[in-house]
Amino acid sequence: MLASILQLGFIFQQHRNTLSLTQEQLSEKCDRVVTRTAIALLEQGRRLPKPQQLATLGEALGVPRGVWEPFAREESAQRHELEAALTELVGETVTLKMTHVESSEAAEAAIRKLFSSDLTPTQAFDMLNSILVFYGIRGMKRGFFDRYFTSSAFHAVPSFEKAVRDYQREAIRLYSTFAEAYQRLNTVTSLDDLLRILTHRDISSYGERIVWEYEEPSPSDRINRIEESKLQYLGYISAETYKQQRKKRKVLAKALRDLALNVRAKGKPAVAELGEKKRRQMDSLLRELGTSLKHTPMSPLFVPNPAELEAEASRILRDEKDVVEMEDTQSIALRNLSNYVSADYIDVYVATSMRKDSDYISVNRFVSNLFHHEEISPLRLRYFNPTQSWIEDRVAKGLVEALMLRRADVTVYMAQKEDSFGKDSEASVALGQGKPVIVFVPKLSYTSDGGMSLDSEELILADDSALTAIIKTEGKAGEAEVDETLDHAGLFSQALTLRLQNLTEAQLGEIVRLHWADFGLLDEAERIKGDNDTIRQDSYTNWVKALAVGKKPPALDEQLREDVIRILVATTVRLEKRAEVFREVHPLALQVILSTGVLNGILVARSVDSCARLLKGVLKNEFDLELEIDDDNYRLVEKSTRSTIRVISRNALLVNALNNLYGRF
Repeated sequence: MLASILQLGFIFQQHRNTLSLTQEQLSEKCDRVVTRTAIALLEQGRRLPKPQQLATLGEALGVPRGVWEPFAREESAQRHELEAALTELVGETVTLKMTHVESSEAAEAAIRKLFSSDLTPTQAFDMLNSILVFYGIRGMKRGFFDRYFTSSAFHAVPSFEKAVRDYQREAIRLYSTFAEAYQRLNTVTSLDDLLRILTHRDISSYGERIVWEYEEPSPSDRINRIEESKLQYLGYISAETYKQQRKKRKVLAKALRDLALNVRAKGKPAVAELGEKKRRQMDSLLRELGTSLKHTPMSPLFVPNPAELEAEASRILRDEKDVVEMEDTQSIALRNLSNYVSADYIDVYVATSMRKDSDYISVNRFVSNLFHHEEISPLRLRYFNPTQSWIEDRVAKGLVEALMLRRADVTVYMAQKEDSFGKDSEASVALGQGKPVIVFVPKLSYTSDGGMSLDSEELILADDSALTAIIKTEGKAGEAEVDETLDHAGLFSQALTLRLQNLTEAQLGEIVRLHWADFGLLDEAERIKGDNDTIRQDSYTNWVKALAVGKKPPALDEQLREDVIRILVATTVRLEKRAEVFREVHPLALQVILSTGVLNGILVARSVDSCARLLKGVLKNEFDLELEIDDDNYRLVEKSTRSTIRVISRNALLVNALNNLYGRF
């Protein structure tokens, strides 16, 4: 005879899997007499269906009557449901299997009285502890009982189960298993000290701090903001080292400009005409002086985009005025670094990677918008902005970042198009310390003066039928057909493409102006393949560059418009996939807090507004959370972003290992 709902649910799940039925299909097979949710709750060992529903399921799956019939008896169903709730409470299987019949009957009578009588809190406390004796469960302390089990918890077993869920929402934030949580929280007389970490924090004192950042020249003990146009100098070696390399830089810059000129005239064959010796020389200099190009001339993947070659030449070789400005900018950034290191507090560390000029601009705009947001600005937070500091020595740079990471209460991780080992390591370290990590993933977002709105996050969250409707209603002749083989991502790409195609040239240009840095659009020209690809790449780069520096771009011909839209869609899809990965399967999504064994998850934000709300919520320790349970895990989810911030596994072996081997018992 089976001992618990958990075992019964496992048997039913095995029979369903043998018949290759989903829970939804099984519900249909039962004529919807049993809902998919009821089936899921049974298989998770959390709740019994009504006796007739259980019989219907058993017959539909061919489960022997002797297996499920004992659970369908009215007199024992309430006991089995309470046992399931108690299992959730204490984190161990609760059953009367080894108890003789008379004791089982006595337990069932006590349970009926607990849920059918109008008991005072003291009477319910005493009755519940009496019932726990039947199961060999340590009795509850009164403080534990009073916090989680009000009188309404004993109206019925589902009310008791709800109280257990409220307890689990707190326990999952503090402990790696519910068994450990019950032992710890039910040991102390007063829970205040253990649960203080969960209480809301008063952050009103933050606003009393000295102003942290100045836009104008400021006292030497504050952060001087470096204007956007000068951020490019912070990706350089020191001005003095630059001067020593000037001769080599002149040679390389001339070679790059000559190549750009020849590529415009002859296309790709211009690269082969360089000759191997020249290509090797350019390759060597690019590597020595530090290049932003993805591939160098000796690589078979080298893409000779004239506009990109000219931009690299300008980056490699600066005029004398630029060198002086570089020296001044690096001096300010080095002083900023000193103030970051000696700051009275560091509230927020911004983790990012910056390889291109556009990265510096993207990061700086995001940081500025976030910390000047109306929700955040009054707090006068101390935050480390990597675009406002500089030091040439990479070892010192790493130590500074480690220090900032250790001191900061919160880490904000900027998820650009690609991860980097350093950035991932920083986020992992923060999670491993038990600190909150907010991941910001850019999205395509635009609202026109006329009120037309485009939001890639909202669009990708639409279901397949909604995306299909968009394609059919907004597509022009020949574009309104839906390929039935497309998956959700394919439908999203087609719907987004149509919406971009229906924009005016001015609207498309505005989208590129707003997103070029976050999307790294200047680095996407190599996506353009096929006929006249070199000329098209050149046109694309120059068009985007004009928008990036605030100039009026050349007119869009049909081919360039098509290339721009294709690149916007590809980049948007890539970022939407990254957002999904961060929420679900990224290695950073969950990290073990080394001191406790608790799985700490990240918060994923898609806009500055969302990031600001999350950051303020983190500082105030104030979230809207819900507990979600599936076959594998208990997950604590932040509602507005659907981010998982805590997890307890339901895997029996892992739970046993954490309880017995982690070293905290």
